[in-house]
Amino acid sequence: FAGIYCFSASPPFPITKISAEPLLGEDFYPQSTSLKKVIFPGGLVLEREILYIAYGKNDQELWIAKLDWNLIHSSLRQIGGT
Repeated sequence: FAGIYCFSASPPFPITKISAEPLLGEDFYPQSTSLKKVIFPGGLVLEREILYIAYGKNDQELWIAKLDWNLIHSSLRQIGGT
């Protein structure tokens, strides 16, 4: 499963927030007949309040997830004292 984390803009780039739960959505992790069962991120774009995530599936397919950034951002947990 995939999650989201935020990190500081300054070195050593400590993690400041992290998703409390894995990212889930309809058809986000569809069933596969492939022997390889791998989901890997490829990139993301935040446009207005929509987060687009490009991800690969089983070294065979490319998918684009469209997520509500406000919902994702409000669910992030603060890490440490930052």
